[in-house]
Amino acid sequence: MIKILKALSRLGRESAFLFSFVFQSCLLHAQNTEELYASTRDTLLDRFKHIQEHPRLSEEVNADNDKIVASLESFLKQKDAFEFRFELGKNMSDMVSPDKKMRIISWTLPPSFSVYRCYGFVLYKNSKTKTTTVFKLKAAEEKSENAEHKSFNYTNWQSCVYYNLLQRKSKGKTYYTLLGWNGNDGITTKKLIDVLTFSGKGEPVFGAPVFQMKKQKWFRIIFEYNPQAVMYLNYDEQKKMIVFDHLAPNDPINTGRFQYYGPDFSIDGLRYKKGMWQLVEDVDAKNKK
Repeated sequence: MIKILKALSRLGRESAFLFSFVFQSCLLHAQNTEELYASTRDTLLDRFKHIQEHPRLSEEVNADNDKIVASLESFLKQKDAFEFRFELGKNMSDMVSPDKKMRIISWTLPPSFSVYRCYGFVLYKNSKTKTTTVFKLKAAEEKSENAEHKSFNYTNWQSCVYYNLLQRKSKGKTYYTLLGWNGNDGITTKKLIDVLTFSGKGEPVFGAPVFQMKKQKWFRIIFEYNPQAVMYLNYDEQKKMIVFDHLAPNDPINTGRFQYYGPDFSIDGLRYKKGMWQLVEDVDAKNKK
């Protein structure tokens, strides 16, 4: 009996030691992640500040952005990085989906030769493998024809800075609807309504035929208009729909020439029904903010 008690006592001490070791290891890892987060955040703030102070020096802006990309990518690959968001004001958008499985970070740089460039990352938590994968978004190098009717992977991204994220589920598949802005080329400005899903391999796919535009199904909606115009596009909680200014040319002769487009004081919307964002024309605008 005495031998048994001694063995149990020794086992208890070993278990306590093991628990203490694991606890301290986890605590140390958390502290290291927090320290790396603080360091990364300081680097981002410093580089964005430098970009704002020297927006015309393209070589310096590129070097600063390379530092931003490298610092972010290094941090986001840390085990617990998903939980640490970057609240950097207008410099960067950092949004997490309601289901806490997807996170998307995006930002833009001052225009170089009037062209805006956007950058970003997508993080995806795989519920099966319990791992988080980081995808660096690569903007499409050339304008994609018929982009409203195509899906693209993360290396051919229809780039923009996102400012709202809506989550919907249909037939067991989750769809993340994204609202974004792109300064484009100085001749026109763009706003987008896009949708993000994940393939069977867990890779991000932008675009899906979930927008019912009258008799056609679109993969995304792209609004293009004069940079001096102000276009409203956002989700209206009261109406339970995405509402947006209807765009039109200043003269019928300019139809298709988007540098002459702007709001015509009418409002359209998209209401989610039966797995589709369905177009609603001439929405009452009195609740628009």
